[in-house]
Amino acid sequence: MNRVAFSSDNLHEIRAFLLPTVWDASTVIVLAGEQHIEQATMTTNTESAKHGFQRWWHAPVSRKDRLLGVTVGAIGCFWIACFGRGLLGPLPIDLGALAVWSICGAVAGVLLGTLFPKAVMCACLPFATFGGGN
Repeated sequence: MNRVAFSSDNLHEIRAFLLPTVWDASTVIVLAGEQHIEQATMTTNTESAKHGFQRWWHAPVSRKDRLLGVTVGAIGCFWIACFGRGLLGPLPIDLGALAVWSICGAVAGVLLGTLFPKAVMCACLPFATFGGGN
């Protein structure tokens, strides 16, 4: 069990110590001049990120979510179709055929992003972010 003592007149010292720290259940803070011991329990960063994702996932779809879903879906599905045609189709690939596949993938991404914006953002974000080796 960790014990940390502060004087009650140095609140800025307490804030500076508490803010950047992730606490576990075994940490105890003792404030000098106080009669009680407070147990500080803070969730870890992964737990707070998990709860933030759950809150976002269960919230109604907003206009911002739909716009992001369309954008991420178009870029991500463009690269999925481009690389998918290159990997699964016969080689060599005609540049015109590759362009048609990529444009059709982007259109499919726009449609999927409109219908299922949150799922498309989760599935296509790696492809939209890293694209063709960017």
